[in-house]
Amino acid sequence: MLTVASTQKGGLARTSLGSLMESQVPAVVALVVAAEPDGFFAATLSTLADQDYGALSVLVVTSSAEPDIEAQVARCLPGAYVSRLEQNQGFGAAVNHGLAQIQGADFVLVCHDDIELAPNAVSAMVEESFRSNAGVVTPKIVSSIDHRVLLHVGQSVDRFATLVERIEPGEIDQGQHDAVRDVFVAPGGATLFRSDLLATLKGYDERYVALGDDLEISWRSHLVGSRIVCAPAAVVAHAERLGSGFAQIPVPLGETEQLSRERLYRRNEIRSLWLYWGRTTRAWTLVLLFLLNLGEVVVAVFGGDVDRAVNIRESWRALWRDRKTNHEARKNIELLRTVSDRAIRKQMASGPVRLRRFIVAIARHGFDVARGVLGPDEEVEDDASSSFGGAFSDDETFDEFETIAERRTQRRRLGSVQAVSAITVMLGVIFLIGSRNLLGARLPMIGQLIPLGSWGAIFHMATGSWQSAGLGTTTPGHPGYSVIWLLGIVTLGHVGFVVRVLLLASLPLGAFGVARLISPVTTGRARILAVAAFFATGLGINAISAGSMSTTVALGAMPYVLRRVLRLARVAPFDQSFSPKTRVGT
Repeated sequence: MLTVASTQKGGLARTSLGSLMESQVPAVVALVVAAEPDGFFAATLSTLADQDYGALSVLVVTSSAEPDIEAQVARCLPGAYVSRLEQNQGFGAAVNHGLAQIQGADFVLVCHDDIELAPNAVSAMVEESFRSNAGVVTPKIVSSIDHRVLLHVGQSVDRFATLVERIEPGEIDQGQHDAVRDVFVAPGGATLFRSDLLATLKGYDERYVALGDDLEISWRSHLVGSRIVCAPAAVVAHAERLGSGFAQIPVPLGETEQLSRERLYRRNEIRSLWLYWGRTTRAWTLVLLFLLNLGEVVVAVFGGDVDRAVNIRESWRALWRDRKTNHEARKNIELLRTVSDRAIRKQMASGPVRLRRFIVAIARHGFDVARGVLGPDEEVEDDASSSFGGAFSDDETFDEFETIAERRTQRRRLGSVQAVSAITVMLGVIFLIGSRNLLGARLPMIGQLIPLGSWGAIFHMATGSWQSAGLGTTTPGHPGYSVIWLLGIVTLGHVGFVVRVLLLASLPLGAFGVARLISPVTTGRARILAVAAFFATGLGINAISAGSMSTTVALGAMPYVLRRVLRLARVAPFDQSFSPKTRVGT
């Protein structure tokens, strides 16, 4: 039995937490789970020994068969305790075994055996626990290979228990995530728990042997009203041997063989949904998940990814097989619940994250990466026939073909005449739908869309030496009146029709001008993107809804004016006249 007690003015007294400087320092036990200790284990023990926190004790729980574990721990960290398990039953079982041997600790720091802690990591997490009144504190986790690379600053999750990182893969730490904030999941590695919270939760769920134990303990912590925060002042480097496939996954309870990482992930996700959502939310979420999984199975089978389809099927079978034990676990959880599903849902990421990732992967890398056969970090050949993004390549040789087969392949790409026509029609339909209220109805009387008067009145405003606006002025009329008056000749004096045409034609004419403007320096696929971006710009400035006729017309004229300026400045290749053969998509 490891019994610890608070100490007077230990390492935490050197921090800025003034309220603790005059009181006892909370006792912390670092519970290190060492299932298969290797070279990282010594670094973990050494960095724990170097902590500036005075009231820190260490308990190592190991299931390793190596006889010299005690001697290794004694060399690196004298005074640490070692407790052995007969076999590796998973991370949760090891943590619970250690918790049963701890008495008197205010906090428990649950650690993996492949981490390195900054000297102030423990004191920073304890301090933040008091400052934020948090039951769980997670540090900033960086790569053990390169400490500049961020791995986790806490995690989020969607309603289907799919983890969502708050950083980009390979993101460099430049202090951009150094603000303390609430997170939904405290990723494994080094997590600080208040001991009374762990006692309330009765430790980890031992059925989560790996790859999901951090989500289940975090979700249950939220259900009892505990706050989880990320303290970036505490930095921990993590090798993530288990998540990277360098360490063996324990055999789950009730199984006779080891499961793949993907299958274990799926099983843990669906079990979490069943256990931690309330009755109504659980039913609706499982129906949606079944539909998403059904679509994923179809895609997997179509792409030849049989393993993925089998993993999805087996996750549902395991849920049905374990229904009795899950029912008992749910009853215990409902007895502890103090937070509603609505409040939990507000802390989660919106939308189905896995479906969103699938769509993004198709757009960027193609179907092979999206269906999971290739990893998203593997180098993929940029082939336009398999990737939407690749179809917009600026390779000038892309349009050069020598055989009929290559020409037929080109017709399936976004640079083909058929694809350009389809996209043009699609943009036209979207434009007509968006401007339907401006076609047949009266224009709204806002801003510069107020009726201008008769054709003769427009002529006076364009040529007269006296303007009657306000108290009257001798300022010359706006040149735009001259344009409207001249166009009024064509429309037989219908000035309102001229205004409507200018308002509706500016964006399409401007889009055509953009396509011609960039035609000397890019390909047809890039011109399609430029046209779409121009339409998006027109929507973004919101000129029509604000009643700004001058802004709308200026936007439509911009490509033509810019082309003229570049030609007058003799900027190559814009100093040449437009080719009569130039067309969007050629």
